[in-house]
Amino acid sequence: MDWLLLQDQSLSQVSVYSVLLGMLLAFVCGQALAWTYMFTHSGLSYSRTYVNSLVIIPFLVAT
Repeated sequence: MDWLLLQDQSLSQVSVYSVLLGMLLAFVCGQALAWTYMFTHSGLSYSRTYVNSLVIIPFLVAT
């Protein structure tokens, strides 16, 4: 646990490629979650705003 507390986080290198890949994967996972909700919803109609939030929230968390 000491390595986590004593490590200098400002020296870590993050490439643009890894950031874009993370955002893309988060978006794809959000899409899969939204499609799963749409196909398994057991009511008359699903909420489009809820489906949109299922797509956007993973993307926002990844950034």
